[in-house]
Amino acid sequence: VIWGALHGVYVIAERIFAKQYQAIPSLIKRVISFGLVWFAWIFFRATSLHDATLLISRAFNFTEATSFKLGFYKLNTYDITKENIVLSFVMVLVLLGINTLQFKYKNLSQKIFSLTFYMRWAVYYLLLFIILQYGVFSKNSFIYFQF
Repeated sequence: VIWGALHGVYVIAERIFAKQYQAIPSLIKRVISFGLVWFAWIFFRATSLHDATLLISRAFNFTEATSFKLGFYKLNTYDITKENIVLSFVMVLVLLGINTLQFKYKNLSQKIFSLTFYMRWAVYYLLLFIILQYGVFSKNSFIYFQF
């Protein structure tokens, strides 16, 4: 419910501040949208309002100096390494770059198809490598099946 209400507030705010919003560069708009949606996802995924507020309060708690801590994540608690977190941020930047290319070239697939044979297949192999390297192939239940 809170997740949906937040998205409704975002839409209302966008309509109220439409003129000011248009003046913001598109990359900044995308970052703002990503941040707001990310924040709303906390309420979507949390099991209770208490858990959501706990996650939010810990997301910005950098006071524990003895261990690496980013948000509610604490080293060795979830078997996530610092490299995984850095890789996650890099992949988000890559996705923002791809999104920017999609805005620049309205049909990105046409741009890829217009590349030379070797460049096009290099892109295909790069995408295949990324999928095989970073894909999740375990049997986890889809998030919507939990409801």
